[in-house]
Amino acid sequence: AVGANSFDESINISSSSYSSSASSNSSSDDAAVSGSIQQQRKQRDILDRTLDALDLTRHRHKRVSELSGGMKRRLSLSLAFLGEPAVLFLDEPTSGCDSWTRELVRKDILSRRGACAVLISTHHTDDVDVLADRGWFLSDRYLEVDEAVVDLAAWRSSELQRRQTTAQHRPQPTTMQ
Repeated sequence: AVGANSFDESINISSSSYSSSASSNSSSDDAAVSGSIQQQRKQRDILDRTLDALDLTRHRHKRVSELSGGMKRRLSLSLAFLGEPAVLFLDEPTSGCDSWTRELVRKDILSRRGACAVLISTHHTDDVDVLADRGWFLSDRYLEVDEAVVDLAAWRSSELQRRQTTAQHRPQPTTMQ
């Protein structure tokens, strides 16, 4: 995630300057140089598409410190997808976003459906409704609900009724006069 000290302030998010290198020589001696170059081009293409999808292309040469909170959240998401992970964990991906940014983030996550498994932790049930196939609800560190999203509305309704009934039967505090 992008945070106050997560990136060197001089980072440039331009795909033309993006590069990665392993700390050891992990290249196979049998690998073709052209294959390595193609991999770099592929990463640049992924970055270009993601920056475009998340409306960050015009900000690609800015320092991270110059970006707004919503832009940093979108940048974090675009960087998470760069390595084409098999599983991606997103913590509150739309939290703190305005409605426009929230929609961009949702569309980008949905566009990657099938490319990788995405696990999202969120307090926004509407994100669950839009983005998820299944919903897990935790209570006191334990899995309380594991349902298909289409079945969650019924569970939420019954849970709300249960909580209201419990509250109605709770003894009311007495005041002394």
